[in-house]
Amino acid sequence: MSELLELANDRGLQDWELLPARRATMQDLDMGKVEMYLQQRSTRQRQPGRFEDMEQVLLGMECATMTSSGEVVPTNAGILFFGSEPQKHILQSEVVCVLFRDAVGASRYADRKIIIGTLQEVIDGAEAFLNRYIAVGARVEGWKRIDISEHSIEALREAVINAVIHRDYSKRGESVRVFYYADRVEVHSPGLLLPGITVEQMERGMVQSKLRNPVLASLLRDIPGYMERIGSGIR
Repeated sequence: MSELLELANDRGLQDWELLPARRATMQDLDMGKVEMYLQQRSTRQRQPGRFEDMEQVLLGMECATMTSSGEVVPTNAGILFFGSEPQKHILQSEVVCVLFRDAVGASRYADRKIIIGTLQEVIDGAEAFLNRYIAVGARVEGWKRIDISEHSIEALREAVINAVIHRDYSKRGESVRVFYYADRVEVHSPGLLLPGITVEQMERGMVQSKLRNPVLASLLRDIPGYMERIGSGIR
């Protein structure tokens, strides 16, 4: 059954993020996180009159769905964004960060961390891991010291956000992986190219923004500091 779900997801025949989360009830959502999210949304998107019934709010955001029996349960998107323990239901949503001292990963890793939590928390955790090891040099211009980072943390953060938002979550047992080598950083995201996108189009820079998980992207975009610069496509 899981293979059929993966195939359907690869072909764009189903929206994995809108499916009921595995063995999850509304008690598995952290309502404090939901309330904080609603407070962080921009004034333009806030609709106070609809926030009295939290169940209805979550249904409206597609973070919850109603089963055939009439029970309201969290969707996969709801668990990933507001879950108390997201990996309890979606283990593959963890992010694995590994530091190697060489350029090929031939030697034993120097550090390894499995980051768990909501989408925001795994993004922030991956950024903290990278920040811990990015070397910072400096040059002096006049009376000012200017720090020069070995890698652009802004570019790396954008790569991690893209990987977390656009990965294929139907692939159980496969996590986003961040490998920090001596000469580069690699971010690996599980999943095939979306239907209608080819390698040739990517090489020519002809691919415009296309979302695999539009609900997750919309939720993260509402929070300042995460997706202001995401969505320009693959270059």
